[in-house]
Amino acid sequence: MSAAAVFGVGLLVAGCAQLGFGDDAGGQGGAPEVRAVPTVLVVDSSGSMAEDDAPGLRIDAAKQAATALMSELPEGTEAALVTYGANTDDRPESQAASCEDITVLRSLSPVESDTGDEGDGAVQDQIDGLSPGGFTPIGRALKVAADEFAGAGIDGEKAIVLISDGEDTCGDPTPCEAAREIKQSQPDVVISTIGFKSDVEELACVSRETGGLYLTADNVDQLVSRVVAAQNAPAGADALTPTGRSGIELGQHFNDIRSAHSDFPEQSAGVVDGEYTVIHWVDCDWVFDSDGYLVEIRDTHGSTIDGLGVGNTTADFRRIYGEPVETSAESSGQGTVEVYTASQEAGTAWKVTSDGSDKVTTVVLCSCLPGTGGKKFRAGSTGSDLSQAQLPAWAQDAGTTSVEILRPVDSAGRVQPGFTVDPSPMVQCEANGKYADGPARSAVEPGTVNCSTISAAAATECWPDETGYNALCMFDDLETLRRISSPRVLTGQPVDEQYDPVPLFVTTRDGDFCSYRFGGGNSGMEVDGKTYVTRVYCDGKLALLDTEGGVFSRSGDGIVAMGTRDVENMFPVEIETVYFLGTA
Repeated sequence: MSAAAVFGVGLLVAGCAQLGFGDDAGGQGGAPEVRAVPTVLVVDSSGSMAEDDAPGLRIDAAKQAATALMSELPEGTEAALVTYGANTDDRPESQAASCEDITVLRSLSPVESDTGDEGDGAVQDQIDGLSPGGFTPIGRALKVAADEFAGAGIDGEKAIVLISDGEDTCGDPTPCEAAREIKQSQPDVVISTIGFKSDVEELACVSRETGGLYLTADNVDQLVSRVVAAQNAPAGADALTPTGRSGIELGQHFNDIRSAHSDFPEQSAGVVDGEYTVIHWVDCDWVFDSDGYLVEIRDTHGSTIDGLGVGNTTADFRRIYGEPVETSAESSGQGTVEVYTASQEAGTAWKVTSDGSDKVTTVVLCSCLPGTGGKKFRAGSTGSDLSQAQLPAWAQDAGTTSVEILRPVDSAGRVQPGFTVDPSPMVQCEANGKYADGPARSAVEPGTVNCSTISAAAATECWPDETGYNALCMFDDLETLRRISSPRVLTGQPVDEQYDPVPLFVTTRDGDFCSYRFGGGNSGMEVDGKTYVTRVYCDGKLALLDTEGGVFSRSGDGIVAMGTRDVENMFPVEIETVYFLGTA
């Protein structure tokens, strides 16, 4: 986006409210300071924390952050320290043990300067001794952290701060599920999360569910600063974080924001600026692109989570964020626009305008970090409605055959009324060592994903759940979903326009229930020298065949297919209902 579009004088009517975190010589306010509330810090010691890119080891950066927070807590504050993965390795055969590898390094007790065997000096030794190794049981670790509060019988506001460089690899519960359970049993607990060298939706979900902050950090200095800010979630709630503000993330769709914030204005209340729409809300300007995705948050009076804002100098920004990655002249010619990295992983940037004296006059958070393509959209985030044009021609004029769209999951990954989730253990979304994450072949709306659990023949149609790293999938039931784990974050896919969508399920007028088979080892039959491949398998050994014109066609009053029960004789099968997929 051009500087003129970002900083148009007529549109930038106001900025985010001044925060006033405390005294700061240069700008509007300093970064949040720690509060004297009971606090549990959870530190990731999983195998990935051995990466040497902090700079230095990630685990060493986490140790510095843990030391900083513990040392800044006011004396007498109840505090505990929890870690996971420090006593096991991340080999597949170690997963069961590693997912239980959660250690309370310091039980909840008042912070004091004691350096004896039971004092905080001993805890520092344990922090220094952390060694990365195992899996990542985030959900389970959060519950252990919350149990520290429950066991101590402490009333009133409490804080959990989590540092992690990736996603939960254990489940049962997932981090989002754990956060909901904690919030239900202990409403006063606020969980803030920091994605270190990562931008992970499940961490954002934990914070959303409990009223905490979700922050990212790209280096050790940012991690040390932001772990302190994360402990004081109320003070940072209205600050610009590296990925958003007020619980709203860059890359979210307008419809998703409106669903979560009923007082967010309608799009019609915005001002059109070329291909963008600018909506004013809570003293900020929120900028959406032509597809309805949030791409900028404009700020003239507030501060970043690190305490920098209008009134600071560009030297202050360089001190915290490093050298700008891009510099240009401001549209009026009177100042300079500098772009600083906000989150490398998220593809976000601070776009900072300064006047001729180097004083900062405007701060914009945007999905505009050069070389990254901007922030990737959250899993399943979409505002599109069903387009009848996406249906195959035979389904657009189906006669007496019913055409239905199943929408068991919404764009935020929530299961809709009328559908249930099978509690069976999760299987992996991976087949023969290969991972699949394309658009579901049965989808006529964006937001779905295709997963393979055994082979291509067992491909399943899914939706990313609230975390984005698990899938909610339909196998062979119109009302039941199964949860599948994923080796990486799933992304809600657009409709695959290379193919006509195919119905996932079909019922025949004779009462057969049928499921589409997407490929891999399909049997067939040969008639007059032509091979007809089985594509749809039904009850009673009935199979529907892929003829030259496809499986389904309009004939007579409705849709028909050619079927066989013995792979020798074909006959027409009248179709009662076909089921495609959409997103609620």
